Amino acid sequence: MCSSTITVCTSNIILRGSGSSTILKAAPPLKGPIIAISDGKNITIANMTLDGNKAEISVENPWTPVFLLKNVRNATISDIRIINASGSGLYMTYPGSPSPKAVVRGIEVINTTGVAVVVDGNAQDILIEDVKIIGGEARGLLVNTAGGIMRNIVLRRIYVYNTGGKIEEWYGSGTGIQFDGTYGGRGEDIIIQDAIVEKSGSFGIWIIGEAWRNVRLINCTVKNNRDADAFGLAGVKNVFLINCTSIGSHIDGFAFGSVGTPPIDKIIIYGCKAIESGLKTGGKGFMLYRVMNSLIVDSEALETGGAGFFCRGCINNTFIGIKSQRAGLHEGSEGGITFLSDMEPNQTGSINNTVMYSIFSDSQCGISLDIYPSVAHSYNNKFHHNNFIGNMMPVCTGSSASNVWDNGYPSGGNYWSNYNALDVRSGPNQDVSGSDGIGDHPYTINSANRDRYPLVKPVDPQAIAKAIADLKILPREYFMVHLGNFAGKAIMYRKAVDGKIVEVLVDYRSVMEYERTNYCGLDNLPPAYSIEEQVKQWRAGYSKNRMYYSLDGCWYWVYFRATYNP
Repeated sequence: MCSSTITVCTSNIILRGSGSSTILKAAPPLKGPIIAISDGKNITIANMTLDGNKAEISVENPWTPVFLLKNVRNATISDIRIINASGSGLYMTYPGSPSPKAVVRGIEVINTTGVAVVVDGNAQDILIEDVKIIGGEARGLLVNTAGGIMRNIVLRRIYVYNTGGKIEEWYGSGTGIQFDGTYGGRGEDIIIQDAIVEKSGSFGIWIIGEAWRNVRLINCTVKNNRDADAFGLAGVKNVFLINCTSIGSHIDGFAFGSVGTPPIDKIIIYGCKAIESGLKTGGKGFMLYRVMNSLIVDSEALETGGAGFFCRGCINNTFIGIKSQRAGLHEGSEGGITFLSDMEPNQTGSINNTVMYSIFSDSQCGISLDIYPSVAHSYNNKFHHNNFIGNMMPVCTGSSASNVWDNGYPSGGNYWSNYNALDVRSGPNQDVSGSDGIGDHPYTINSANRDRYPLVKPVDPQAIAKAIADLKILPREYFMVHLGNFAGKAIMYRKAVDGKIVEVLVDYRSVMEYERTNYCGLDNLPPAYSIEEQVKQWRAGYSKNRMYYSLDGCWYWVYFRATYNP
């Protein structure tokens, strides 16, 4: 009885078909992969269809794939179609020494009973792009540390549709894209870019476990996941989400942290949207559990069953330019933003957070504080230059804990649409004749909380945009997500220098340094440098690139590591 149709245990192999007309079809009683490649290097496989033919592979092991790569170095897999696998589709496993450099491009996996695509172990320098995963009874794409060391894993333009058709064997088994770090090891420098997950049976994108660090999600979208959260992250360190969108999530649009896991420190959420989250379940737009020292900027929650932004045990975070509209459609007391204690044995409230230049509108509660019973309360949070518009109750609070509701005089407090006091006086005590844009009387919330300097007009959009731009946050991260086709790559250039061809390898996977120029404005570029200067840079081990930083409107010199081969 054959264990595989094609088995390769050597190097320098090219197996190339002629497109969809080249079909390798499993014939029962096949009990293993159609193609299995082990311990080789310089492997290229392209242009063919692998038909699992529903051979009963799953009888012996549901993980058995149609296509297996084990400890393969420098592999290129392209234009492969995998159908009808009675197990996994493509399985790339690296249980041995770190195996760098694999490119998987342009594959399609349809209707597997196991996980469509799996990468585990000591995988490093892996690029997976332009992949479609359609249907299937389990997860779409799984990356698992499995006790190994993973580094530089890049997923780009991944489309996952309708995974998890079978009733879940365990929580999360119908997830679209999962990074699992619960089995030990370490995974770092992860990029997921331009991924779309639709109608997954569980999470859309799920990253779990303390193994993961330096994770970037860029321009990713999850639509109508049938269970769990659209984006779920727990135990992860140093996370950056930019321009990600959740639409119609069953529970939360974005969920960070969970009960019993370590706090999440230093995440950045920038330009993300949660639309119609948890309308039937009370799910939140953004759920932050024990998140600390983080930035949530220019992000929106629109029509949520629970809170737009829901914070339990959150400490020292800054929210700037966020919007929540029509929050609490299922859980009415949860406001546009809600602060509560965590649910750990020794409870801690949400403290020392700042919310500014934001808009909370058309909800039962604009802001909710300590609305559920707890021994710990939320205090010393600061709210200023926010617009509270059209809420039944601008602030709902279940405790007498004290928070700060203005930024002092003359900066001011917040705009409250139900505040109608006159503005004919000015000064810190509002006892000097003349208006100053601040109401003449404080806005009282309860005996322990009041806005001393309520604004008589809404904070205008230009002021909100300026507050976001003035952050000048993280140019390093900004540049990493604006590299376009260079993102996640090391690129070899060949140049003619002094009559001969030289080579330089520029590594765009991380920024060495950056410096701001005096050239500001998109059309005001700094001058390009000469080829002699460029060669001088290469010999010194770096490549200097000019990049525009839209958050402050100026050009920067950005340095990437270079390896020069004269």
